[in-house]
Amino acid sequence: PQDAIAAYTTRFVYMLRMCKRLELTPAIALTLAKRTHALDGTKLAKLFHNYTDLGKGTITRAALSHRYNPEQFLDTYRVIIQRLSADQHYKHLPFRIIMRAARDHSRNPQGFLDTYIATIQRLSADSRYRSLPAHIIREAASTNPKNPERFLDNYKATIQRLLMNPRYGD
Repeated sequence: PQDAIAAYTTRFVYMLRMCKRLELTPAIALTLAKRTHALDGTKLAKLFHNYTDLGKGTITRAALSHRYNPEQFLDTYRVIIQRLSADQHYKHLPFRIIMRAARDHSRNPQGFLDTYIATIQRLSADSRYRSLPAHIIREAASTNPKNPERFLDNYKATIQRLLMNPRYGD
C-alpha cells in the first residue's frame, strides 16, 4: 500500500507541474491530477504535442471527459470538423458552431446543426423575438437547443429590469 501511495503522489505532483507548464487553470490541473490513474502527465504532454492544430480547450476537454482514450475522441473530432466544414449545407455557419457540434454532439453533429438552423429560422420569424439582435437568437439556439425560448424570455426580462433601474435606464 505504501508503494502505491508514493507512486500516486509522485504522479499527482508530476501532473500538477505538467499542467502548470501547459498553462492550464488550477481547477483543471487539480481535476487532472486526481485522475492520474487513467491519464498521466506524459500522456497529457503528448496530446498537446500531437494535436497542436486543436485548441487547448478541446484537448483539455478530451483529457477530462475521455481520459482512457482521448486520442480517439480528438481523432474523431478532427474528422467531423473537416467533414462538416466541407459540407455545403453547413459552410455558412460560424466555425465555433461546427466545433460545438463536433465536440458536444459527436454522435449526431448534423442533427445538432440542422436543429440549430431550424431554431434560428423559427425564432427569427416569431413576433415575440423579432426585435432581438440576431446574435442573441443564435446564442439561444446554440447554448439552449432544448428550450431557446426560455433563454430569450429571460434575456428580455433582464433587459426590462435593467431599463427600470435608474442606474441603467439611460
